Amino acid sequence: MNFKLYSFIGIISFLPIWVFRGNLNYVEIIFTIIIFFFIPCFFHFYLVKKMIRNKNLNNNILTYYISIVIVFAIDHNLGLMGLIPYIENFKKRLGFENYLASNTEVFFIFIILNLITFFFIIKLKINGLKILTIFVFSIIIVNIFDYRKNISSFPRVDLTQNIKENINYKNKKLVIIFDEMSGINSLESNHISSLNFIKNINNLFKNYNFTYYPNAHSASEASDISIPTLLNFITDKNQISNFKKLRALNKNPLVRKSKNYFIENELVKNNFFDKEENLNIVVHQSIYLDFCKHHKVIKCHQFNPFDRKNLYIEGFNDNFISRSLSAYTNSLSIFGKLLLRVFRQLKIADSYLDPIGEKASFPFLLNKVLNGLDSENANLFFAHYLVPHSPYLWDENCKFNGSRESNGKFFQFHLKDMEQRVIQHNIERNCVVYYMDIFFKELSKKNYWDDLEVFLISDHGGRLLSENENFKSAIFAIKNKSIAPGLVSEKITTNNVFKKLNN
Repeated sequence: MNFKLYSFIGIISFLPIWVFRGNLNYVEIIFTIIIFFFIPCFFHFYLVKKMIRNKNLNNNILTYYISIVIVFAIDHNLGLMGLIPYIENFKKRLGFENYLASNTEVFFIFIILNLITFFFIIKLKINGLKILTIFVFSIIIVNIFDYRKNISSFPRVDLTQNIKENINYKNKKLVIIFDEMSGINSLESNHISSLNFIKNINNLFKNYNFTYYPNAHSASEASDISIPTLLNFITDKNQISNFKKLRALNKNPLVRKSKNYFIENELVKNNFFDKEENLNIVVHQSIYLDFCKHHKVIKCHQFNPFDRKNLYIEGFNDNFISRSLSAYTNSLSIFGKLLLRVFRQLKIADSYLDPIGEKASFPFLLNKVLNGLDSENANLFFAHYLVPHSPYLWDENCKFNGSRESNGKFFQFHLKDMEQRVIQHNIERNCVVYYMDIFFKELSKKNYWDDLEVFLISDHGGRLLSENENFKSAIFAIKNKSIAPGLVSEKITTNNVFKKLNN
């Protein structure tokens, strides 16, 4: 048996290229390389040598071990988690959306690849091993030169082209879109756990002179339908229904898949941004949908999970383990994601990645909007946050708890009981209100507050209970000095009222 070849396979398979893509400092990089490269290599050499010397050991055991190492290399260089979109599309076309979670399927694919690799080596013996070694070495070289995953490829923050000068910025406009924020009169609000939320959100709107619609509904339960149609003032039900059909075929004319590794989708058309009175625009966005390609956008603040200036709420593990494992997970490695989940359950690490990192830094992100309203040369400020989007991470005091959904069970990563999910969703909705109250308290002290127009909207509901219409239950509120504040009980769609108020 060739110990040198097996050793070389181990060395190239354990190379952690992702270490250099997480904005780690030099000390953290050294520790990470020791933990994820030198220590695994040491054990690899030890195991291989032990297996080779053991004459009574079946050669297939060593072959199976080597096949695991090779698939591990494929995982953290190509990223098996990257298969999820393809799995989801395949399931949609076959009508199997409700069968097996995507993460479970990826583990299944890991096992299948392992078996294929194992039998490939068994069949071709040393030649098969050499072919796989060349393949692994090739994907490592490709990964090294894959600039898309480098932090330098993160969407630019400052887009200073086409700035309009000498504009009257007295009448500024702020639009905030929440994600999975069920409306005031949603089915979740029928549960006793919603009492604090209902009381506090009504007080929020009354205290800050909002006109609000407790019976508002979105156009769709899917963000890539509801938000684009909202911003393009599309209200026709047949047209929206057609968008849903095209979405299932990945042909949504309002949204396209982004080529940037750090963005999932791009908005193709935006009539709201096109409006004549919206001159300079500042955007705050998440990884999910990019609004910043519009020619009027002068600044784009996308949540950057690797920005060391981010500030997090109490309870979040802002530490080296979280940073390194988040970088590993960001490479789309299923093994990295599993490690991060285990350390989250142990309460010694948390994920910086969307949406977890965004929820953990929500007050900080709101403060960035506040600072921008004070200083940035714009009259439209637009924000879309993955808040209170699952997973559930806030406790009753709105502090961070990364293992909130485990209920004390180590291998439970999601709340299984529907009532528990509704209770936790109501806690999360109440925490959004809590942080927005702090935000508005500061904002109301500004000299431009009286003239500031504010929209608070959600893309759709929490999608917890089975009734489809409840999935669309949404928040819609506006603060405008020309509109009398108060509750409007009318049943409306967010698209219709947004179009009416902006035309």
